[in-house]
Amino acid sequence: ERILDAAEAEIAEAGVAGATMAAIAVRAGCSRATVYAYFPNRHQLRLAVVNRGAVRVAREVVGATATIADPGHRLTEALLRSVEAVRSTPTLAAWFRPAEQGYAHELAHSSQVVDAVTSGFVEALGGDAEDQALRAQWIVRVVISLLTAPGRDQAEERALVERIVTPGLLATTNERA
Repeated sequence: ERILDAAEAEIAEAGVAGATMAAIAVRAGCSRATVYAYFPNRHQLRLAVVNRGAVRVAREVVGATATIADPGHRLTEALLRSVEAVRSTPTLAAWFRPAEQGYAHELAHSSQVVDAVTSGFVEALGGDAEDQALRAQWIVRVVISLLTAPGRDQAEERALVERIVTPGLLATTNERA
């Protein structure tokens, strides 16, 4: 946990590409060898950091939207709150700085990030396991899209989610066929 905390701080300050194992070790108060004992390479450490952050965001979003009865409204709010939570979390926001956006693809393909979304609010939408997995992957990609190519303002982003994304995500497999 101390290494992950140090990595979060270093990524927030130096960026994803600039966060080195040596700098993280200094922040954690340990040797580079100790960091490598827990994380075999920088890629694995970066994924651990972002996965931990994604799980935190998913828990926050689920908690904040759990009482919304309407599935469409809950999904819309969950998506928009996820985007805002990432933007307001320095470690996660670092992945979407213009110079760092190439790293965003790691998030879209991270099973832990997708699992956090699935267990958070996709299960409540129903459907079989395959349908839920596809929805979770799409939600992660929509959030990443809004983070890497933001709308002109929050109203435009809300309109995109309410009119395009939410209806598609709520559609069942049979309705799409």
